[in-house]
Amino acid sequence: MNKAINLQNFIWAILIYVFAFQRALLAVSIVFSYIDELLAIYAVFSLLIRMVSGQKIHKDELIILALLLLLIVIGVIGNVSFGIFTNTYSIIIDIISTTKVWLSYFLVIIQNWKKDALDNLIQDIACIARVLVWILFGCLLISQVVDINMSGGVRYGIKAFKFLFDNAGNCSKLFYFLVPVLTADLYYKKTTYKKMVIGVALFVWLFTLRSRAIAFIAIYILVMFFTGIKKNQTIKLKFIYVVPILLVAVLLTWDQIVFYFDSDTQARAVLFKYGLITLKDFFPIGAGFGTYGSDIAKTNYSKLYHKYGFNRIYGMSENTAYYLNDNYWPMIMGQFGLLGLIVTVTVLFLFMKRVLKDLNTNKYFYLAGLFALGWLMLSSVASKSYSEFSTICVFLFVGLLVKKMRFEEQEKSI
Repeated sequence: MNKAINLQNFIWAILIYVFAFQRALLAVSIVFSYIDELLAIYAVFSLLIRMVSGQKIHKDELIILALLLLLIVIGVIGNVSFGIFTNTYSIIIDIISTTKVWLSYFLVIIQNWKKDALDNLIQDIACIARVLVWILFGCLLISQVVDINMSGGVRYGIKAFKFLFDNAGNCSKLFYFLVPVLTADLYYKKTTYKKMVIGVALFVWLFTLRSRAIAFIAIYILVMFFTGIKKNQTIKLKFIYVVPILLVAVLLTWDQIVFYFDSDTQARAVLFKYGLITLKDFFPIGAGFGTYGSDIAKTNYSKLYHKYGFNRIYGMSENTAYYLNDNYWPMIMGQFGLLGLIVTVTVLFLFMKRVLKDLNTNKYFYLAGLFALGWLMLSSVASKSYSEFSTICVFLFVGLLVKKMRFEEQEKSI
């Protein structure tokens, strides 16, 4: 039995880290471009089997699943009603892309875990993370003095660190996963060494030189400071603490906010502007899957892009389509309209509420969940957080934390 449990943990740990590095692994083999879709398909079949067999699912999570299904229906109705994009295969792929991050969480939740196996897996993932942080740190130091192809340009006179990724921005997203993992592991044993590794991780993250990274590091330090005086395990951030923390984050990234959204040539500003226009023109259900802001819309170069003149903007033309799938909310507005936007916001709200409620009695799990989900939410303003495969590792790990705490609650009720 122990051997089987160890094998299960090994597979899950490998799977989670494959998703953490999926973008880098794409350069190794095209095979890695399909694993997120395969995981989503497996999650769907697993969910159906568990539900048919009568496995209990929390009410909030059933509502989330129902809302995701409603979002799919809205998108398909948009495709049928307006005929902007009607390729069935590509629509199915876009459906998977839109829901895969959420499905990854449910895949963990419905698994038949043993409590000890979960504890071991969370600690194993953290142990790997600590080793990885030291590797990242060593590579960072070397890359500052020797060209080892791990630098992504120069900012503030310093080389931006990108590690094995194609740019420093994607390297920065790795820490949305690593830092919460290291934080959650403090629950098992809070040592000086573990805290030092977190400090090193923040230092390496800082050297990606991204505005969001700087803001998120500031958020982490402030939140840990405000919660550090609490000795009890139960934690709940007070609104009076949240406001100054968010203000600091906004001030640190204000120049980038203006740069991204107050311009007629920046891709994010253009996507946002025409996302609103698409929402209005195809009110209230949007233009449908594969029509705006998604990977499929980029691959097939949507008819709407020709209509809006994107072909005349560098990085958004058919031959230089670098930024056409670079934002989440414009995609939601364009493809699913006002109804889809309301559904998606509701899904996000219910999900965060459910997760943080489950983690509330464990200080470090709660903080890990808060950081992971909070950073993704803030990042979604300028990236495709909830439809990006690099987010799957975060949702898988959050699922493990939630499942572990539900075991704790079951034990208390016996």
